Amino acid sequence: MNVKENYGIALKAIWEKYPDASSYVPMCPKDVLENSILFLGINPSVSDLTKRREETWEMDFNTTFKESCDKPHNHYKKFYDLREVIIKTNPSIQFTYMDLLFCQETKQANIQKLLKTDEAFILEQAKITVEIISKIKPKLVIVSNKTANQIIHQYAKEIGFSTALKDEVWHFNGIPIIAKESDYMASRFMKKDEKDKYKEILIAKIKSTLKTTENWNK
Repeated sequence: MNVKENYGIALKAIWEKYPDASSYVPMCPKDVLENSILFLGINPSVSDLTKRREETWEMDFNTTFKESCDKPHNHYKKFYDLREVIIKTNPSIQFTYMDLLFCQETKQANIQKLLKTDEAFILEQAKITVEIISKIKPKLVIVSNKTANQIIHQYAKEIGFSTALKDEVWHFNGIPIIAKESDYMASRFMKKDEKDKYKEILIAKIKSTLKTTENWNK
């Protein structure tokens, strides 16, 4: 799905509705894949793209992720590492990435501030993302950020989920969603032993969930 083509007008309307909430244009991925494993982050960081006022960014696991994984503490390395493990069992499975929000902000503390001062601005963005998820029907969603996890649990019904989210692996329109490992996915500086332990737990949960939903090749 081309996010800008499908939701660019809706995002522009949110920014016009809340003109003081963000100094930057909304950013969205150029494409998100259907029927794939979706890693869900929180929001795009402010970068050189902002200076050019671009509204889309391109990210895929075969080029951008791989090229950036050698950098120290790279944000995307965990996603690529998980992909490498999973495709050994199922090489045909695809991966994609998007953020819950479209507002550009580097400091997570500022997202927390926006939740207090401009709650509706945040929730209207998240509602669009939930609608996108329902349309692209991922095999599995892995919530990969602590604040994203907080928002989708605290405001589940407000952003389009039919019920409060309580289970370790919960379902939305038949789509399994893993959120409990968001601390691991978001932590760049976790000690290696702890990181390895939680990585193995997450990999086992991914495989188990996919088998349960008949999306994993036995």
